[in-house]
Amino acid sequence: MPTCSPPFTHSFRIMYRPENSNIELARTQRVHRHSPPGPPYDPGFRQTAAYYGDQVFIASCRRTCEVWASQNLSAYCFNTKPAGIAWGAGVEHLSDVAFILNNLDGYGYHPSPFESMPESYTELSHLMAWSWASFATDLDPNVWSGRGRNATRAD
Repeated sequence: MPTCSPPFTHSFRIMYRPENSNIELARTQRVHRHSPPGPPYDPGFRQTAAYYGDQVFIASCRRTCEVWASQNLSAYCFNTKPAGIAWGAGVEHLSDVAFILNNLDGYGYHPSPFESMPESYTELSHLMAWSWASFATDLDPNVWSGRGRNATRAD
């Protein structure tokens, strides 16, 4: 099994529950060993980002969704990175607004969230706009007519 870089190991042991760090470090190495980062980041960055992201954000979202699902409640998650957002920033809060409002011309944005992006971004925007409108009027995002595997635009 590959090992974590010395700087990562040191930071990990200082920041995250030193009493359990050997067990947690071994789990982190096992889970994240097959995802090397691209330049200019080193392996320590990838390991740290994966662990930090899971501890600070992903784990709590996952648990919340599990609890809600056990009560037959739905959850919403948007994870499509718009144009103009740095790779390291990920998908930021409010990134879905241009999609929900079907703002394909990118008014108010520089650059447009759809600039140089594939057609699937436009299709996603149509799907989201109609789904949100359906939710606002019927309290169900799935009831608008024309919804189907290839039906992302309303006539």
